Amino acid sequence: FQCPPHPSPSTLLLLLWLMMTMAAPRMYFTLVLVGVVFLLANSAFAICPWSASGLSRWSDANTWSSTLGHVPTTNDVVTITGQVLYDVAATSGDSPLLASVTIAAGGSLVFDGALDDLVLDAKWIFVQGSFIIGADDCIFPGHVTVTLWGDRDNFTNSANNMPTASAPIPKSLVMWGANAVVEMHGTVASPTWTRLSATANINDTSITVEHAVVGWSVGDKIIVASTDYYQELTEEFTITAIGGGGHVITLDRGVKYLHWGKDYERAEVGLLSRKIVIQGDPSSDATLFGGGLFLRMGQVRLSGVEVARSGQQGVLGRYPVHLHLLGATSNVYVKDSSIHHNYQRCLTIHKSSNIVVQRNVAYRTFGHCYFLEDGGETKNIFDRNLGAVVLPMSPPLTPTDTQPTPFWITNPDNTYTNNAAVGGQFGFWYSLPPNPTGKSVDMTTVFPRFTPLGVFSDNVAHSATEAGLQVDDCIIGTNADGSENLQTELCGYSPIVAAPGVNITLKTRAYDAGITQVPATFSRLLAYKNRFRGAWLRGSLLVVTDSIFVDNAIGSNAPADRNLFVNCLYIGETDNIGTPGFTKWFNDLGRSRPRLWATNFPITGWQQYDASGPMFSINNTFVNFATNDVRRAGAIGALENGPNIFAGGSAVLKGSTLINSNEFAMMDNTANADGPKMVSIQDADGTVTGVLGGYIVSNATTQTYGLGCTPKPAWGSNPSFLLCPPFYESYIWLSLVNQDVAGSNFGNSLNDFYRVKVTPFGSPVGDDLTGGNPRYPKRDNYNANVIGRRGYAFSFNHPTPYHFVVSAHYVPAGEWVVVALAYPSTSFTLTRGYGETAMTPVSSLDQLSATTYHYDANGQWLYVMYYEEGQFSPDHFGMPSYGWGSGSIRIKAGCGASCTTAGRAVPSGLPPNLLGSTPDVFYTGLTTCTAGSSSSAISSTAKGLAYIRWNSSPSAFSLHYNIYHSVSNATKITVVDHVTGKLIYTLRSSGAPARGMFSLTRDAYATLFRSGLTIKIASQDHPNGEISGI
Repeated sequence: FQCPPHPSPSTLLLLLWLMMTMAAPRMYFTLVLVGVVFLLANSAFAICPWSASGLSRWSDANTWSSTLGHVPTTNDVVTITGQVLYDVAATSGDSPLLASVTIAAGGSLVFDGALDDLVLDAKWIFVQGSFIIGADDCIFPGHVTVTLWGDRDNFTNSANNMPTASAPIPKSLVMWGANAVVEMHGTVASPTWTRLSATANINDTSITVEHAVVGWSVGDKIIVASTDYYQELTEEFTITAIGGGGHVITLDRGVKYLHWGKDYERAEVGLLSRKIVIQGDPSSDATLFGGGLFLRMGQVRLSGVEVARSGQQGVLGRYPVHLHLLGATSNVYVKDSSIHHNYQRCLTIHKSSNIVVQRNVAYRTFGHCYFLEDGGETKNIFDRNLGAVVLPMSPPLTPTDTQPTPFWITNPDNTYTNNAAVGGQFGFWYSLPPNPTGKSVDMTTVFPRFTPLGVFSDNVAHSATEAGLQVDDCIIGTNADGSENLQTELCGYSPIVAAPGVNITLKTRAYDAGITQVPATFSRLLAYKNRFRGAWLRGSLLVVTDSIFVDNAIGSNAPADRNLFVNCLYIGETDNIGTPGFTKWFNDLGRSRPRLWATNFPITGWQQYDASGPMFSINNTFVNFATNDVRRAGAIGALENGPNIFAGGSAVLKGSTLINSNEFAMMDNTANADGPKMVSIQDADGTVTGVLGGYIVSNATTQTYGLGCTPKPAWGSNPSFLLCPPFYESYIWLSLVNQDVAGSNFGNSLNDFYRVKVTPFGSPVGDDLTGGNPRYPKRDNYNANVIGRRGYAFSFNHPTPYHFVVSAHYVPAGEWVVVALAYPSTSFTLTRGYGETAMTPVSSLDQLSATTYHYDANGQWLYVMYYEEGQFSPDHFGMPSYGWGSGSIRIKAGCGASCTTAGRAVPSGLPPNLLGSTPDVFYTGLTTCTAGSSSSAISSTAKGLAYIRWNSSPSAFSLHYNIYHSVSNATKITVVDHVTGKLIYTLRSSGAPARGMFSLTRDAYATLFRSGLTIKIASQDHPNGEISGI
């Protein structure tokens, strides 16, 4: 059913202008007044659906003369083949409960807008024609209530049965037909939801809201969202009065919980009531078997509709609003509606695209709320929607329904803007399968984990159990046998694009020919009062920008590869104390707290995660991370009690601003795990620690020996932490993996806690490591952060494993580390690299190289060298990106299970001539440049420090660099001949630290060595150079 066209406002203005040009001046005022009235009443020019000719009234017996023979009554099976005007109002008596209503193809059921309080009661409604309540250009003015009746036990339809006219989906309004139309357009309130503009204190009986409400009425139902750590503090009210120009709403009772209403934390206030209501019958609450809209194969437009007591819990596909297999749509939308007090989901989009979901209020359901079902859903727009209070479903429809979220996202190629998520396990959850599942499984060329991000900006997430934004824990998709698996797994989101003619498969990697990695940018997120994290993202090239994290236990984490938080604000604690008495736990801080079971859990802003990186914090501000008598706090933190180490060089800070904040904090290592023993975070420009290029490190000897570090008691006590100065060599993540964990080298006793001691050559003490997760009796992985170009001895309190693989990660090209393993005299087989090339034994340690090994029979130490030959990988942030190492060393000792070596003395040091271990290393400070020919310095507070190592051999000449600086918006770092000014090299990275090497000819090397060189760093403000040094 379509409305005929009507004059547009521009047409009316043209007619008014023509009339005025022909009128006398005294008629101008009259014509202007008439024109204004015409424009305001413009919708009256439309022929509304209920005013169209040819409609037969439902209440007229003649309408049914060829079918029922009477006006439909209780238990009638109604079929509509013509054009019927529905005119049964509540004032005319009880609406009969119909067995069914079927609108055949070509038929229409149009609700009469001249009447109010229309009611329709049926066990199901099947639409192959048109179901019309108003139009998008002719809003239905009155009230309509459609109630869908029935009990779970009365229906036998299985979840997989496709509906037909004789066997529809029970207790539902079903649209099923290529030419079917469902139009519902009720009076739209403005706004549909807003926020508090002042705090609502306990026992207050009125609230003040940000936007003046229009169309909200006395008697309407509203919600005021929680601004605490628990979604349960969201409250429902009935409006008793509206004043203050629409800004002051009087409530039917006093406020029970504190609802914050200022600064960044302002409670959402959502309108639940609408004039058009689709609902399940009153028994639905007891059975969790409600009504619903199942919409497929036609045109759907909903606005100003209230859907309640809907969803059929435990039955697949039975949701309050289900937009099902619509394909590529045009002008399909759900706007300005409310979906509340339901039993399974809120609004589901399934294998459909281009749908607009806008300005809706969804409240209190089981399982996920706004739901993209299979991963085949793309180009949909979710804008200015509120989703609040989602409850775990038991038993779950899908496994993740025990961790419900307001916004469940299975394909990143969708738009999410200006939405608010209140509560749930996560606020926004990107759970990306490898390929689409379910009915989208045929979309074999769609790869959600590789798909570039659509739009994610200006969203708010608060009061979640875990994280406001979660990009991880992805649907597995399919098992090896091809069966569906909807459990989750840790995953990495790594968006890529392919060159023309290049096909992406599940085995595609970012470094494949024709493949380009692209950043995924999440912008302007506000995440507050989340009980664990504001945001958690796992993947590659994930960027969170211009976002705000407030009152979370942890502001943000982004493990994996080259992830960045930039221009963000982190606030540790605000004046919003919440409602401390809500939980039974004693509150010793006088405020609600995020981690109830851990009184001393520190609050931190940007947190380093273990076994991942590099990760960057750039130009972020940290406020109110202050330690108190109960718990520590720090702008920067590191994962507590993690079994994996924090890779050296993998976490970089730059451009930080700290206000009333401790620099770093970490919870005590109560699990005695390896992770906290190996924290390493670099302050590239000194804006956190005050030391340019300084390191925040735990007190492991492997990280601190010989560096002259300064203790920092305020940062932690178990382990203790230090601030180390910059140095030329990098931290390297050194890894030894036992390949015979099932053998006799390991006992099963959990009491055998320390499995390995790692000691720098020449150090009187070493570090005890557990060799992995201390909860596991057998541990196969020994990891330590070590300083490059040094040696480290690994000794055991049990026989040394006979079969090891030695590898290293985050190693700059040309760097190396020596590993010594204690073995008795025996035979050895060593290979190197992915091709397992045989290594050669040498008779003395000074002959050791990347391709040789040395066994010292007197000291009973086997020496190997890990040498990194690879180059740096450029990235998208102008920051360094160390690789995962170009190879590994495999060791097999002939002593098997009898490699007993207890009591061996640690080697005292390395030969002085080992691969240039005492190279020509120079360093210089970088200071502000002069302005052109002037001798005066340019205006800049930036500073820098450059280390240069000259490396030569008979056949190769290279220059290695490690540069720290505090230049904002650096664009280029160059190396020039100090005498001639000739450009020698432009570094691949302009960020800090900038680390790498470049090769030179013999003549160029000699000339440059004689002349000296100048390091110059240019910026956007100073393209000719901001700082430099000789």
